[in-house]
Amino acid sequence: MIGYGAMLVESFVAIMALIAASIIEPGSLLRDERPRRVLGSTVQSASAAGTTSASPIPPEALTAAANAVG
Repeated sequence: MIGYGAMLVESFVAIMALIAASIIEPGSLLRDERPRRVLGSTVQSASAAGTTSASPIPPEALTAAANAVG
């Protein structure tokens, strides 16, 4: 009985992890973790550094994301 309940809870956690992973924009975490010397100190330089990736982010989107986070 305890093992069955544990497996049900584990499957619920796995489904929630899949949902959380599917919400994240592809590649956004990799671009966010670049060092400051690569991105620069302005939104425009950060956007220019991201143009080498498969899905670049425009400066307006970076500003909107920063404002949303606070």
